[in-house]
Amino acid sequence: MTVTAPGASWGTHESAAQLDTPDAPPWPWRVAALVSVALTLAVRQTGRAEHRFGRPVRLAEAGSALPPASTAHARAAVRSVRWAARAVPARIACLEESTAASLLLAAGGRGNVWRHGVATDPIRLHAWIWTDAACRWRNLSTLASTPRSTLPTHLELNRDEFPAHPAAR
Repeated sequence: MTVTAPGASWGTHESAAQLDTPDAPPWPWRVAALVSVALTLAVRQTGRAEHRFGRPVRLAEAGSALPPASTAHARAAVRSVRWAARAVPARIACLEESTAASLLLAAGGRGNVWRHGVATDPIRLHAWIWTDAACRWRNLSTLASTPRSTLPTHLELNRDEFPAHPAAR
């Protein structure tokens, strides 16, 4: 019996060399997403370095007291932010994407819960948004993430507190 030595593994998986091009969202979502991404990057870069993580977190939690977003709104916000991020020559990862999507939903009068968590093997951090209707950014990388304990918002405590949005009727 012959056993071949496996190649080196650093605990990661292979990714496509080219990202899929997201479908273009409607024009109002595009414009609002560009503003949200620009504001998120500006907030991240300004101020003292020791507060670099806290500033986007506070920005992402701006809409936590608003009525919850629908699945359609959450998907449109995420898709719009990902579309806008392709036009910006800056590092935009899950922290910036989730913050901009949360800000975009808040600008439209819809709330969500911004989450970040940690996964092991290898240890990595991830950020995503969660709405009452659906958890949008729970892909394979976030299923392994354990959400950081945060104070529950109204979305998690009293889901019937707000009436349905008129557009959802």
